[in-house]
Amino acid sequence: MVTLNLTRSAIALFIILLSMLLSACSQAPQSIRIAINPWPGYEFIYLAEQQGYFKQQGLNIELVQIASLADGLRAFKAGQVDGMASTTVEVVHAAASSHRQITPILVADASFGGDIIVAQSDIKHVRELTGKRVGLELNSLGVLVLSLALAQHDLSLHDVQLINIEQLDGEQALDNKHIDAFVTYPPIATRLTSKYNTIFTSKQTPNQILDVVTVDASKIPNLAEFTQKFHAAWQLALDFTLANKNVAYQIMAQRQNISIADFQQTVENDLTIYNQSQQANALALVKENINFVCLSLAESQQVNLPCSQVINNIK
Repeated sequence: MVTLNLTRSAIALFIILLSMLLSACSQAPQSIRIAINPWPGYEFIYLAEQQGYFKQQGLNIELVQIASLADGLRAFKAGQVDGMASTTVEVVHAAASSHRQITPILVADASFGGDIIVAQSDIKHVRELTGKRVGLELNSLGVLVLSLALAQHDLSLHDVQLINIEQLDGEQALDNKHIDAFVTYPPIATRLTSKYNTIFTSKQTPNQILDVVTVDASKIPNLAEFTQKFHAAWQLALDFTLANKNVAYQIMAQRQNISIADFQQTVENDLTIYNQSQQANALALVKENINFVCLSLAESQQVNLPCSQVINNIK
């Protein structure tokens, strides 16, 4: 009888332990795939992953490397990823042409010189772009940057020839003189500034170009908790950088395939990085920015829905 009781106890204990194990497995954090392209401001997201800060916060974040903002937008619209790191331009495009529950959850940075327009040697000023061929990613940030630059000289997108060119193809197009100017950003821009004239930088239009992380809210059961934890991991990456600047910059610059000096120059002089405590105000700024962005895209017929409807599609 004693042996029988012990056996029953062992079986009962085994069942309890198995139940606990299955429960723990069922509570494992859901994997959220986020598309991310080369841009110094996004590197702190990679740093958070590399240092294990997302896992520390109980998040299962899978970063999906893509080549450009336009590629990230396409992946997000196609449902291949659950979120994207992008500018507000891609957020507006997604809201205008997809059925996803589009919600910006973090503002990474504001471009303060990082986005530029370079031109051939015979073009010294933006006003000289009239009638010229300008290369840019048509369904992405390039339209906004060019609109901002032209507006300073009472010009519009209708005054130039728009040529759709991906970031990775811009240098060759300039070298072969297939275009007269190109809208670009680091790390590609870092190479081009030594070869071509820089005729505009986003430093001339502060707080107009914002980089954000946007998710499909329908994929995240508790969005408020997810957002809070994402912010915490982001801040840990910023704190790590402050405490270990040389190490952090080396990690991030290597991924961007640029020198540590160039990466540091961009992050410290050409971007405004938003920390955790600044997110509420920064996200409020995004809402204001989205309306301006939508109107700019509508001018070039990149957005077909009324901007009021587009804005309503962004939560």
